[in-house]
Amino acid sequence: MMSSARVGFQNAGSRTVGYELVLSGLHARGSHPPRPGCHLCKDVYKDLRRIAQWILPNEHRPSFYEIEPHRPAIRATRKRKLREEVTLSIRILHRDHYQDPIDDCEARCLVEMEGRLKQIRACRGEWQPQATRGIRHD
Repeated sequence: MMSSARVGFQNAGSRTVGYELVLSGLHARGSHPPRPGCHLCKDVYKDLRRIAQWILPNEHRPSFYEIEPHRPAIRATRKRKLREEVTLSIRILHRDHYQDPIDDCEARCLVEMEGRLKQIRACRGEWQPQATRGIRHD
């Protein structure tokens, strides 16, 4: 999982208007290398979407959450040693007044979502092998 601020452009400047939380996943160990749009990538995306829906706050708040639709693409970043991943982004933004700067509600939502991810031992930033100890892989 990674989170970053969302930047909105207004006139000649820019301002931070929300957050983007990125979930990432891999094919099962021993399967073929990821190919954009393959059935295994679609399965990984479905799992990421179930996790994303589970971490969203249930009650109505001044912020809203947008789960990115599936795109047949593979992401690889140097931060995670160019590991080929399927990703899903969740945007946390103002329900009204989209261009307003980040407020306490958006920050609280991000903290809560990251807290739920920690409950299932999701790693922040770079994946660590010891993080998955005790998790069954069916």
